[in-house]
Amino acid sequence: MTKSNFFLKVNDKDFNVTYLHGYEKINKGFSYSLTVESSVKINTDILLANASVIFVNKNKRYREQCGLITSVTNMGVFNNLHRFKINIQDRLSTLKDTSNSKVFIAVNVQDVLNYLAQKAGYSSGQIVFRTSSALPHLKQCVQAMESDWAFFNRLMSQHGLFYWIESESNTEILVISDSNLNSPYLSTGVLEVKANAGMNAQYWGNFVGFMHSEVTQTLYNNAAQSNAHGQFQKVASNSQSFFEPAANSDAEASAQTQSFSNALATHNKLVTLTGNVSDVFAGCSISLDDNMGFASGDLLCIAIEHTLNQANDESSHEGETHYHCVAQFIERGTPYKAMPEPHTPKPMVFPATVESLTSNAFVDEHGQYRIRTEFDKTARPVIQSSPALKKLALYACENQPQATGWHFPLVGGSEVLIGCINNDPNNTFIMGFALNADQPSVVTAANPTHNRLLSAAQNELMFDDDKDVPKVILQTLASEHYIELNAIKSGRQFIQWISQLGTINLHAGRDLCLETEQNNVQFVIKNNQFIDVKNTVSQTTTNSHVNYQSGGSQAFNGKNATLTSENEISLLTGRAVKVHAQSDILLKTNNSDLKLNVPTGSTFLQTNNNISITGSGNGDLIIHNAGGEIKLDSQGNVDITATNVLTLDGTFITFDGPVDYDITSPQTARAPSNASPANISRISDITIDDSGIAATTSSVVDLLYVYQDGSPVKNAPYTIKFDDGTHSTGQLDEDGIAQLTDVPNGQFTVQYGEDTREYEPQDNTTPNPLYKRITPASAIQMSRAGQTATLDEASNIASQAGDWLWGALQGDFNKDPTTAQIVVGSIISMIPVIDQVMDVRDILANVMLLTDDDKANDSDGWIAFTLTAIGLVPVLGSAVKGVGKVVIKNSGDTIEAAIAVLRKLGKGDPVQYLRKINWQDLGKQAASEVKAFIKGLRDTLHEISTSWQYDLLLPQLAIDGMQATIKQLDEIAPKIDQGVKGAASEIGNRVDKALDEFEPPKSTGIVGKPKKTVANELDAPKGNDLKGAKGNRPVKYDLNYQTEAYANLINSNKPWSWKNFPDGDKLTIKQKREIKANAVKRGLVPEVKLKAGTKYPDFESAGLLEKVESLPEKLWLASDYQQFKWLDSRIPGGRPDGFTWHHSEISGRMELVPFGAHNIINHQGGRSVGHWAYGKR
Repeated sequence: MTKSNFFLKVNDKDFNVTYLHGYEKINKGFSYSLTVESSVKINTDILLANASVIFVNKNKRYREQCGLITSVTNMGVFNNLHRFKINIQDRLSTLKDTSNSKVFIAVNVQDVLNYLAQKAGYSSGQIVFRTSSALPHLKQCVQAMESDWAFFNRLMSQHGLFYWIESESNTEILVISDSNLNSPYLSTGVLEVKANAGMNAQYWGNFVGFMHSEVTQTLYNNAAQSNAHGQFQKVASNSQSFFEPAANSDAEASAQTQSFSNALATHNKLVTLTGNVSDVFAGCSISLDDNMGFASGDLLCIAIEHTLNQANDESSHEGETHYHCVAQFIERGTPYKAMPEPHTPKPMVFPATVESLTSNAFVDEHGQYRIRTEFDKTARPVIQSSPALKKLALYACENQPQATGWHFPLVGGSEVLIGCINNDPNNTFIMGFALNADQPSVVTAANPTHNRLLSAAQNELMFDDDKDVPKVILQTLASEHYIELNAIKSGRQFIQWISQLGTINLHAGRDLCLETEQNNVQFVIKNNQFIDVKNTVSQTTTNSHVNYQSGGSQAFNGKNATLTSENEISLLTGRAVKVHAQSDILLKTNNSDLKLNVPTGSTFLQTNNNISITGSGNGDLIIHNAGGEIKLDSQGNVDITATNVLTLDGTFITFDGPVDYDITSPQTARAPSNASPANISRISDITIDDSGIAATTSSVVDLLYVYQDGSPVKNAPYTIKFDDGTHSTGQLDEDGIAQLTDVPNGQFTVQYGEDTREYEPQDNTTPNPLYKRITPASAIQMSRAGQTATLDEASNIASQAGDWLWGALQGDFNKDPTTAQIVVGSIISMIPVIDQVMDVRDILANVMLLTDDDKANDSDGWIAFTLTAIGLVPVLGSAVKGVGKVVIKNSGDTIEAAIAVLRKLGKGDPVQYLRKINWQDLGKQAASEVKAFIKGLRDTLHEISTSWQYDLLLPQLAIDGMQATIKQLDEIAPKIDQGVKGAASEIGNRVDKALDEFEPPKSTGIVGKPKKTVANELDAPKGNDLKGAKGNRPVKYDLNYQTEAYANLINSNKPWSWKNFPDGDKLTIKQKREIKANAVKRGLVPEVKLKAGTKYPDFESAGLLEKVESLPEKLWLASDYQQFKWLDSRIPGGRPDGFTWHHSEISGRMELVPFGAHNIINHQGGRSVGHWAYGKR
């Protein structure tokens, strides 16, 4: 007679099991309590380790259950045997004793579950996901004041997952799945249920199966359980009801509802079996033949309880083993979902700190912020500790169609409270701002009557409820701009409007009236007055004069200016009268002579073109000075008279016609009579009463120099040059401001130096989330298991540099996209930061150039290589590389562009920063970084190209390409130190030379108007476009190969472009058309013909029509998003992947067709001009 046998294996030692009781349950793990015996004494400490319970059936089939020994009790010695009581559990259960708070940003659910399982002690190889689809990505996943166990189970139930424990090769395996169909069948075969009554004793002794079955069928509604997870639970007034999670979309809500419904329905039909099948475990499936006729079929074990009493030797109790199990099953076709974990009390709010990249608020286009919760201690760059969060705002839009509210921006460092919608920590918003020592209250015991709105820039609106002097004040710039509505009760109320530093502008759509009933309207202006009128300015007086007086200058500007007087117009000046015109100056008299008299000094007529003096022919044109004269009379004769010497000086002097000259008796021309205009009296001074006197005041220049983010360029020196040739120098203050007074009027130019702070480049690099997470071996395992989410992410990162990998490695990977993913993932995993993806591409291109026999010593190639290597140096590398690229590319030009690149990357003096760089030391660091990278790349390529696993996957051309690249890397490695050293020295010399020739740019302004200058900032050049850098080598045009690649892209039914295509940017239009036509001809892509005589596609004839829907007329002109959302809701489970909606030419008809086929055909439809759905998409 055979019997069951059980024993315990710990560290390769076997122990006899005399007693065992334990349970296993899906989504709960397992727990065993055992009594074991040993003939030798053993230290209990060595038993606290991994262990395997070995179950052996009567039919010699066995299974092992691996777990963790959590406690050992020494029970003493019995019959010379040492007896121990041992408890064994699954590793995941150890998470129950932990408590944690953590924030995950932009993460996949699978990654979070992996992280928690690894905390429990599982290695990556012990965690197996058997899911029918990829798990979703989350913008944010928060573990808030709950145990790792509760957090793990909350995620599992929220996403419709469950787990069980398997064992393999003495190793505990955690299996996570979303479907019963992923459950493994027992190798035992069909198990039977037989009643043991009347059964032959010998047969019974050898029988392995079940002796009793019980089927329970229930209409499972479980109102109590529903209430525990819903919003209908009644709570006392001093209690809190907790709700979670909150779905963010209709699809997510539907999925959660379905999972909860399935969880409730899981126990509708429950099969309980009692027997002696010890290799059944929670999570396995069996095929059952129930001779009693109740439970036959395929079943899923959801729980099992084992009970064992086993003699410690053959002589006691006849060596009998008493074992039985009680297992619970559901039908394998019934979807299993676990009930959600009971909600744990959590606070409804969490403290957090607002983050910002600058001293100002960091707000996106929707007015949302980035925060860091107080419990989040993970090292992340600023503003990357949360997704964008909304902030509660007060409603301030009465009688408006929209409610925008009012918003006071939260600057970096603001302490806020974060509220949770439905108590779901993944769905949060900013509730309000908390005062602290750095941001104290603006109303205290010192000013209790004030109601204040005060911003960081001292902009203030105050309502003062003082009972004697109530008032409203609006002010800024520390009261330099000020409006006060004063309602003093014991005096005269007033409105006061002050602008000490700037301008007051009054603008009216129609009339602007200033009127007093009794007294005067007075203007006291201590600087300049400007009156700018679109049409006419009229100033009239009824009884007196209009006087204009200026102690300085008066300017009259207009499209046309006319001075009209019934009598005379007199222009009186103490010095000169200057007339400037862009075109003609016309002086004309109707009835008298036109005379220009200069009693003393000279008259200069200057122009950039010609000076023409033309007479009317009715009189003489005379130019006279001190007896010398040129006279052009009305008959066309010219008389030239010189008192002393007449000089005609020219290369050639030609007289065409008779010349009459007299050189024997020189004459003196008679001076013409001078006009004697009447004396013009000065305008009397305008005197203003006690308010002040209009006196001349000095002109002012206000300078402001800022970075592009609005922060000041601190203490920068400046040089300013005015129109009259005078200069002034000075230094801005801490706020980037300077003011100059007593300066000449007109235009000026200003040149600024640099910020006097020491320059510090900011580290704006983005860490690579896949760094060191993918090895060639793990990449193959992911590919074979179909778990390609990580490899897809690597491909997305690599796409930043286009198809650089294939061209750079000279290989042909595109025939098998899976192989390409493996290679790309292995290389991307080597790169620590995302920003260096382009550097990797550039290094490979440089290596190809520098290993070319004809260009191995090319200095420009080494310069390009060295600049890329410098980019690998942490923090300062990116800044210096950008400067170097600008200087090398723009040889002979200004270094201003390079300095602008540094300003984009940090604040301070970039010029001094560049002068202090030790280029030799920087070259050594760059050489060290690039050699380390090249070694890692070489080792990875060697592993891939020499492994037998890849030999079965890779085409020979790809292997040859990688081995050629390895050869080039080996060839370049010994030359790096010397090559980089020389190139770094050359780069330094060029930068120093450019700095010596650097002159800051000039900026022009007008005296009297504030001059704000924004410092130039530029993004660093991207790509390997320096002289000497070599681009990717083109792949030869291969019609059949590229046709197949094209068909793969189309049939993927995903968005694509020729940029995603192998060498797509190098193909001609003719070649692209040829590829498409060949794909249709070979039947690799569907052929969609146009309906006769039209450009309307006939998807139905092509057999591609999946579904037809009629769109309501009210949605005809809606956006694609609104239309598709309505259409998708009509399909159970939503629109299938890879399909899109086509607008048919028939009004309202929408056709569901494959995305790829729809997008490769040039066609018309309902969205075309003049059709039923034409409008904004």
